[in-house]
Amino acid sequence: MTDKVKTAQTNSSDNKKIKNRIAVGSGKGGVGKSTTSVNLAVYYAEKNIKTLLIDVDPLSNIKTILDIEGTKDGDKQPIKIFENLFLLTPFQNTGETAPDTVYNNFKDNSYFSEEDKFNIIIFDLPAGYDEKENIAFLDFADMLLVVTNPEPAAHVASGSYIKKVFESRKNLPIFIWHNRYEKNNRSSFKEDDVFFNYNKNVPHEEKFDPSMAEKFLNVAKIPKDKSLDLLGTDSTFGAIALRNIFTLLELLYEETTLPISKKCAPGEKLATLINNFINSNIEIKDADSAVLNLFEYIGIFLSKLSKKNDQGINVYNLLSDKERNNIKECFEKIKNDKLLGKLRKAITVVGDSLQYLENSSRQFYVDLSPDKFNSVAREVSAVLTDIEKSNHTGEQKHIASVILFYFALFFLIKKKEYHSAMVKFLSTRKDKNGKLIRDRNLQIKMIIEKNKEYRTKYLGLVKHMHAPLMEELKNISTKLSLRKIIFTSDKNGKEEVIGSAYAKLLGNYLHDSLNSGLSIIVGFPYRTASINFQKSAGLILGLLNN
Repeated sequence: MTDKVKTAQTNSSDNKKIKNRIAVGSGKGGVGKSTTSVNLAVYYAEKNIKTLLIDVDPLSNIKTILDIEGTKDGDKQPIKIFENLFLLTPFQNTGETAPDTVYNNFKDNSYFSEEDKFNIIIFDLPAGYDEKENIAFLDFADMLLVVTNPEPAAHVASGSYIKKVFESRKNLPIFIWHNRYEKNNRSSFKEDDVFFNYNKNVPHEEKFDPSMAEKFLNVAKIPKDKSLDLLGTDSTFGAIALRNIFTLLELLYEETTLPISKKCAPGEKLATLINNFINSNIEIKDADSAVLNLFEYIGIFLSKLSKKNDQGINVYNLLSDKERNNIKECFEKIKNDKLLGKLRKAITVVGDSLQYLENSSRQFYVDLSPDKFNSVAREVSAVLTDIEKSNHTGEQKHIASVILFYFALFFLIKKKEYHSAMVKFLSTRKDKNGKLIRDRNLQIKMIIEKNKEYRTKYLGLVKHMHAPLMEELKNISTKLSLRKIIFTSDKNGKEEVIGSAYAKLLGNYLHDSLNSGLSIIVGFPYRTASINFQKSAGLILGLLNN
């Protein structure tokens, strides 16, 4: 446990000494603000920090996110949601409570007091910068997190919000929280620079003075990850398995193209840029056109580093004829490589089927049509067979081994017995019409409170599926004559399959699948977005009192 978390646990809410109040806001049209507030609160609660989440957004969906829409209380005093997590919803009865009234209640400590000893208090503010509904409540905050997304309109809205806050709250620490963060080196848009993008897109008279750049400090860059499903919808079990296959195929493609890029590029850094371009443009129909597009791509990348408003630097004239020809040969090799051709086809076919599953309105399990299923099976099999027969690197074989696992799993969960077992694991309740629906609130509660019964049930499901998974793996390996890409170890001179490695992979898959759609991020300890979120949440604790 970090020192910052320990400090937050032990310090009471003596607000004259300890800063513990975080306001979370966004510009107009902000996406993911309330989800960020909820996940911060859930993260701190899970770390045994007594946390109060205050919903001062009349249009907020926090109760929906926590799956407690039917709860009537919470508008007069905090209610306990989970262990260490409390919720206050003063605007619960939309239109009946004026912002002035709520503001004065906070000022008078009418809702709670220091005796409640909340270690962290999070205000979820409404989007936009209305003085009474938003800006006024910053009087009670020690820090403001501005939630934004990598889009020009979102960055302009965030800049406008910060400008409004700065007019009346000059000393309030402000930090930028980037959701759905994703680099796009083909665009001149600077994904992590709200200050630059705001000044670039507003009239001269509205621009910030350069000295204001220090008010735009980034505290989080949370990458896109559909597996986390933070908008509360449920990914199908098959889609999660297929998404892992798709991601691994892309990784295998990148691993295979990198040695080719290194051979033709004039320098290590340019080799990395070339390889990044190749992996974002896998269809190479014409080498000459690809080279021109590459130079444009690198030019835009360099211009982003230069902090100038130009549309790209001309790289073509910086290279010699020999260097340009080497790069062209690189594209020719990639276009004609046998394995890369199979990978391109597999990525396209798997991506098409994945899109179908992710667009389905059905929950938990959806069957692919026989044609789509067979196409996935055929193209993935072709890649695995090629890796098995070829003299590829250890890293390529390792990636192929994990693809084989998800491939076997994809076949297994197609069987009703196993996708039904996964559905039965989920907590359920009856809605107001008597229909049985998923009880997301109960499942979140059991994860946060580390419920032993839930853990035992989960391990039982892993055990139930492990043996048939190993049988599926054996059948596919026998059919495709696969031996090198199976996880094995030498035991007393005999090669044996490492069952524990597949059990761990199965456990990780079930963890992701069963927690999909809960709108929380702490249930995914191994994913990049979750790791980044938790690091940023810990950083905020330190920044509060730094």
